[in-house]
Amino acid sequence: MTRPARRDAWAARPRAAAARVVAAARRVRRAGTGATAGLVAAALLLPAAAAGTPAPPVPAGPPGAPGPPEVVVGQEAPAEGIRIVLDEVDPVVPRAGEPLELRGRVVNDGTSRRRLTSLTVSTTWQPLGSREAVTDWVEATDPSLVAGHVIGDDTIGPVVAPGRELRFTVRVPEGSLAGLVADRGVVGLQLRADDAGAEGVPEGVEPVGLRTVLTVSAAEDPPEVPLGLSWVVPLTLPPDPGLVSPDPDVRNPAWYAVAGPGSPARTWLDGLDLPGVTWMVDPALLRMLSPAETLTGPGEGVPGEGPEAPEESERPDESEDPQESDGPEDPEGPVDDGATATAVPAPAPTADLGAPSREEDGGQAGPTDGAPTTAAPAPAPAPEEEPASDDDAGEDEAGEDEVDSLDADDVESALVELRGRLARVDGSRLWWLPTDDPDLSALVDLEVDGGTAHRLLTRQPVDPPAQLVRLLRRGSSTVAWPAAPTLRTGQVATVADWFDRREDPEDGPGSGSVLDRTDEDRVLEAVVVPRESVTGSTGAPVGPSAVPLADVPGVTALGSDSGLTGLVADAGADAALVGRAAVTQRLLADTLTAHQEAPWEARSLLVAPPRGTTLPADLLEQLSEGLASAPWLAPVPAADLLAQADRVAPATLTGQAPDGTVLGSLTAYLDPPPSPLDPGRVASLGRIERELDGLAEVLADTEALRSWQPVLSGLWSTRWRDAPEAWSRTWRALRDLSAQTRSQVHANPSTINFLSDQGLMQVTVLNDLPVAVHDVQARLAPDRAVLRIVDQPGPVSIGAGSRATVSFSARAVTRGQTQVTAELTTPNGTVLGDDAVVDVRVQPTGTWIYWVLGGLAGVLLVLGVVRALRRPGPDGTAPASTTSAGTTSASAPSTSGTSTTPSPTPKEQRP
Repeated sequence: MTRPARRDAWAARPRAAAARVVAAARRVRRAGTGATAGLVAAALLLPAAAAGTPAPPVPAGPPGAPGPPEVVVGQEAPAEGIRIVLDEVDPVVPRAGEPLELRGRVVNDGTSRRRLTSLTVSTTWQPLGSREAVTDWVEATDPSLVAGHVIGDDTIGPVVAPGRELRFTVRVPEGSLAGLVADRGVVGLQLRADDAGAEGVPEGVEPVGLRTVLTVSAAEDPPEVPLGLSWVVPLTLPPDPGLVSPDPDVRNPAWYAVAGPGSPARTWLDGLDLPGVTWMVDPALLRMLSPAETLTGPGEGVPGEGPEAPEESERPDESEDPQESDGPEDPEGPVDDGATATAVPAPAPTADLGAPSREEDGGQAGPTDGAPTTAAPAPAPAPEEEPASDDDAGEDEAGEDEVDSLDADDVESALVELRGRLARVDGSRLWWLPTDDPDLSALVDLEVDGGTAHRLLTRQPVDPPAQLVRLLRRGSSTVAWPAAPTLRTGQVATVADWFDRREDPEDGPGSGSVLDRTDEDRVLEAVVVPRESVTGSTGAPVGPSAVPLADVPGVTALGSDSGLTGLVADAGADAALVGRAAVTQRLLADTLTAHQEAPWEARSLLVAPPRGTTLPADLLEQLSEGLASAPWLAPVPAADLLAQADRVAPATLTGQAPDGTVLGSLTAYLDPPPSPLDPGRVASLGRIERELDGLAEVLADTEALRSWQPVLSGLWSTRWRDAPEAWSRTWRALRDLSAQTRSQVHANPSTINFLSDQGLMQVTVLNDLPVAVHDVQARLAPDRAVLRIVDQPGPVSIGAGSRATVSFSARAVTRGQTQVTAELTTPNGTVLGDDAVVDVRVQPTGTWIYWVLGGLAGVLLVLGVVRALRRPGPDGTAPASTTSAGTTSASAPSTSGTSTTPSPTPKEQRP
């Protein structure tokens, strides 16, 4: 069997189906909410195909996985691509002496026609007495098990064409199952289709066969001690970069696929209707992120308050060239070339954040040709269908337009419905993971410091609306679920210490959990582990699921049954091959044979599907019906298992992982993929966190920056194990935004002639950001000892798109040329921009300047004395003249008869 496809079940659905879901949901919101379930189901479910109708395609495995083997579990040796699918067993738990009806299809996945005229159903004569015997029968590994008891048949055909299917109905008469089991048991069931009576059929053509099981109950009363059955189902986000895309046309469809009708979370909640189910929810699933286009805007920022929900008692309506940052190079770690699948009802486009190469991302070198560059695989080819009418085409086009036009209000309405669905769950069956589900196993293995772990465990959703606040105050957050095939005592002790630190009084109120809780809710109560970590063996008999740990006081190990959990994880892919009824019967058979191991003892089974497991709605509904009607099972909430754990003797963790020799291909589901986190990437995340904190210290408007901080915290999540390439894309987008923002505050290079022993120098600092900055620190450092910086400049504030001049005092040491490096930082030391270089020519003044100045002073003094001596006297005569200016010589009488008056002296002219 191929490696499990954890995320592609929903992503493989055609886009038109998602369009019909959106159109139906919007019509419901306009018309009322009474018919929500019916409209959504009608939009999702394909019409039942009649005989000879197209067959749905078999979903492919994950990219890079090996092709399907020649023998498929549950199918006999394939006959030219023909397979039998068992869809219905009515009733789900047959009773001996009562009629039984089997419905299913014969599907032709091959390329040639096949003549089939009859289908025969038979069972084994003896019941299958153990879980191993059931596996041997289904996988046809025990030749001694033969289905020789015919219980019914049907006429089909006569021909099934390629890509078509034939439906059958086998009615088993009353009494056909009588005598096969004493009170209740499991019998092997075989369905075979052939054309034994036709002429012209070549010899050697094998009949088509399907091996499955049938759980039969003959007793009227339930057993005295039933087997307890508990479920812990994780509801988390998929590893889709589109969820944090700044483009609303990408982000809104991705979030609607996570929270809207047909999403994995809604499908689990609506389909698995059992009282023994506990939901372990990531709070990040319930609050949409809306990152801005840049760290400084524009963008939507942190989303505002969405539509207010009713009280809990009410039912709500249903090519890059990035700049490198300072510090170490890109983090090291392997990059998966496989595509990123998204567990959504329709393939939503993801953010095109740039596909990193192995070398650029610091991973191991290797071939990357042909590696996909998107975070979601191409949808599986749609089955061949009859041409659609014009009306149908118009509806599909209208539906696609509605998908493309999804806005934040549509997403918030879907989240309100999802939160309302969780509000109706009893508080004892509601457990909370830390926000964004941090990868505890990786954090322990990488020895992350306690401060980082403390921040990750105490994070709250971003600006939770009132409905989410009320929801988070219910339930419990004292259970840890590390993603690991096994855990050791030291690992659990470290996690317990991190959880206990949440009650540190210095952290303020509400630090003990998602929101404010009581003191007893502030410590680790239990940890989910594989059952082998307690029992030491996959083949060990079923015992209590909750066992106290002897070496970690106060902590209980919840051991999930690996066999049953693996079957549930494989149920989606297996149902597409052999049918939902065959899968349901196999799961019921596993629980019944586990009960028959020791029917007189009080024991329990815990089913904990891996994160990202998706099952079809019809399979979950049939499985719920079967488990609810199985008389040998008693639903038990996981909280009740913890309450009864004190009756069990403490045990020590064995460190044993699920045994692949016993579980076979199911082991792949129980062994999580490696985490994309490694020492280099952990250092990179810490560096980016410090950069964002530093930018928040200097930016005047931090709303856009705060919208990206939850994205950074989400990179510690466990979900990225299923998509390491998507982790790289998201990390690179955030790293590049940080580098781009820091580069836009920088100093301007210049040249200065410094002609004194000590004086002031100036450097220009530019802010190219659309927001103002403040408290920018400038540090000047010369590269040679010819100049010494006396006083560093103080903090600088610069307006948006402006510049400022920074002055600082310097002292010349000797004559020469140097380069002064201007480094800009935030108060926490985050470097802004590239270091600017200022060329300085230093020419300090020596003693000669004083002799020159003294000589000049002497010359000026002499000139002043000379000028003073040459100045006219007070009577207006030159100092050197001895002749009196006030006497004149006599003159001859005038011939004209007029007298001449002498001109007054300067003294006489004064008033």
